Amino acid sequence: GRLSIPFYPFEDVIPEKVAKRRYVSQRVGMNIEVLYAAAENELAGAEPEQYKIFLLCVAAALRRKEVDWLKWEHLDFGSNRINVQSTEYSQLKTHESEDYVNIPSFIMKVFKSFKQSSKSEFVVESKRKARTPKEPSDYRCSASFRKLNKWLRSQGITSQKPIHTLRQEAVSLVAEKDGI
Repeated sequence: GRLSIPFYPFEDVIPEKVAKRRYVSQRVGMNIEVLYAAAENELAGAEPEQYKIFLLCVAAALRRKEVDWLKWEHLDFGSNRINVQSTEYSQLKTHESEDYVNIPSFIMKVFKSFKQSSKSEFVVESKRKARTPKEPSDYRCSASFRKLNKWLRSQGITSQKPIHTLRQEAVSLVAEKDGI
């Protein structure tokens, strides 16, 4: 038969309350003003694809997958916003992710200048062909993501996922601005 315990062994145990670990810029080595200036100086001309990824993560809080499949047609230069939506290659993480994200006009001007010289339908260009990924971690722009991660670490970002930290920083700046 079944083993039966005649009493509850954890009767006197009070579960410990574990606080959720909140994102704190300083904990991961983030100083957005310094990092933005460094990106503008070091990446804008020399590594444009990394710079575009940086801007999309910091200014729009986009996820890697959203950056990877973002097309030029999703940028509304007249309204200074990005239409985040699924593509024929990739679905968004959640239905709530499908929306418009307002972007500062000075950043949209940067993207407008990049678009003039682009030969791709995608905002971030890649040598890899556009195809439906076989695995969730299979990115069209994986080489640019790796290079940007390396650059972010060289700038003092200590988190396990430096690109995701840019998204967290963007969200925390909005929350701080709006008093959330």
